[in-house]
Amino acid sequence: MKSKISLFNKAVWKRNVTGGWGLWSGLLLFYILVLPVSLYGSMVQMIRSNVVDKPSEAIYPFMMVDNLWRMSFYVPIFAIAALFCAMYVFSYLFTARNSNMMHTYPINRLSLFVTNYVSGLAFLLVPAVLAALLTLAGGASLGVVTGEVVRYYMLWILTAAVENMFFYSMAVCLLMFVGNIFAVPVLYLILNFLYIGCIVILESIVGMVCFGLESGSLFRDSVNVLTPIAYLDNVGVRALVYDRMDIEYELVRMHVLPGYFVAAVVFVLIALAAYGKKHIETAGDVITVNWLKPIFRWGLAVCTASLGALYITLVFDSKSFVLLICSVIVIGAAAFFIAQMLLERSVHVFTKKRLRECAAYSVMICALYMALNMDVLGLEKKIPPADQVQAVRVSGAIELLSDNPKRMDWVHGLHSQILASRKELKRAWKEDTIGWSVSIDYLLKDGSTFRRSYRIPETNEIFAEIKEYAKLPEVQLEQMFGIHYPNVEVYGGIFEYYTKDGAYSGSKRISQTQANQLFEAVKEDINNGRGATKLEQYEETASTQTDTSIGNLMLELRDEAGFMSAQNYYSGLSQYNSSDLAKDGEVRIEVDQRYASLLEKLYELNILEKEKEE
Repeated sequence: MKSKISLFNKAVWKRNVTGGWGLWSGLLLFYILVLPVSLYGSMVQMIRSNVVDKPSEAIYPFMMVDNLWRMSFYVPIFAIAALFCAMYVFSYLFTARNSNMMHTYPINRLSLFVTNYVSGLAFLLVPAVLAALLTLAGGASLGVVTGEVVRYYMLWILTAAVENMFFYSMAVCLLMFVGNIFAVPVLYLILNFLYIGCIVILESIVGMVCFGLESGSLFRDSVNVLTPIAYLDNVGVRALVYDRMDIEYELVRMHVLPGYFVAAVVFVLIALAAYGKKHIETAGDVITVNWLKPIFRWGLAVCTASLGALYITLVFDSKSFVLLICSVIVIGAAAFFIAQMLLERSVHVFTKKRLRECAAYSVMICALYMALNMDVLGLEKKIPPADQVQAVRVSGAIELLSDNPKRMDWVHGLHSQILASRKELKRAWKEDTIGWSVSIDYLLKDGSTFRRSYRIPETNEIFAEIKEYAKLPEVQLEQMFGIHYPNVEVYGGIFEYYTKDGAYSGSKRISQTQANQLFEAVKEDINNGRGATKLEQYEETASTQTDTSIGNLMLELRDEAGFMSAQNYYSGLSQYNSSDLAKDGEVRIEVDQRYASLLEKLYELNILEKEKEE
């Protein structure tokens, strides 16, 4: 009779449970304290103090759900606990002695792997599930549990199970390729933030070398599913609270959970395959698989060299490409051999083979940086086709936010002029010539964004053109009153008074009738060339070292199409297609002697007194 191959070993399970009692009991205590104990105590205190009349009101079910779904708190706990559990159940892989002893027992590797994996997963899931059920029981004893609450608790248990399984499977898979106990947590952290880290390094280098590009101009949505700890923070149930009795819930990013579950299964299969072929004598090595060692060497060298070169250029406040490339070569070579020392656990790594490999690395990395500096990929020269743009925003020397074809054509032409003068502007940029920044953002018709940022010297003719365009009355009015001007309605306002030294001294409410009269006065001043652009106000203040403003006029207006103003810091192209864009807005005008018609109207309406102004 053939003997059966068991996938589960009771002796190993018992060893893990008894030996790892500190892990699972600590997790159980933690979850019980932060869920049933904390929540039950808070609700009992509220009921006894009569904060809410009836326990059945919506505030208590809301507390039950809201306190549970604070995933930004739980996700890091899941990730850290998963690492510790994986390191414990597979701890024998860190030393050759323990590894040899464990594999001499009459247990095949498949059974050993499955038992250890299930043990660690149980350490993670059982405390979380038990704490959630105890919280439900506590809420039920107070009569505050509804069908909706039960539904979201079951959903939380499922979400927590998938996320714990994902992080745990990732840690187990990593352990099959890393044999050093100190390297595991470091590489686990790197693996979780590898994507976003590479993006930040890439964008920083591109911003340092390429004119017009800056960090964030290439990859706007850097935090995505490839950065699990950061991305899973916002996965779950979000409460929309209108008032105490009107609370709704929405599911946020829950569609990604099946993908993370599949990834966890893939990690497990890879780990199982690697464990089956794992060499016992590699226990204690930083990297236990030979084909991963070059990746480790080169990866550490590239990342360390890039970060080190960026730091040096920042310390010396230099945009010199020569300094950058020299720093990359020196730091990269040092990191390359340090990585080899870690791999071999020896300082005798300067062999001919490694010296040749380091030389090849240096040549390749220099070629990449040279290609970037010469703009081989055309990043500096790239500009979106005009027919693919649906809105633009320009900030810096001019504040402009518009979907007007006339404005977009001007911005496109301005961008073309900048690219035509690229060599001159790039030289001035590297020499830190005094100038104004001009950031150009395009919202494309496919929903993506395109951004470039430049420094324009004040002596350049492009800067003069920007100043002249900013003075155009229609540009100033659209800048002040939103992209849909003149289709706006003014319905009120406030005038803020300031003393000569710039201190706030009070305010006065303005009626709708008065606000409309002041609105017309502002338009008259701007149409007659008496308005002040942001650039002019800055230059005058810088030259006189004094603030010439008399006060601030705040006009409240309504735009049925959705209010968006270039003066509002929070308005941007990301809001352009928003369905819930606010219709009400506020416009702030710094009043000075330049606004003759506005001042006359302020005196006429007794909002501003001659004595106060003087």
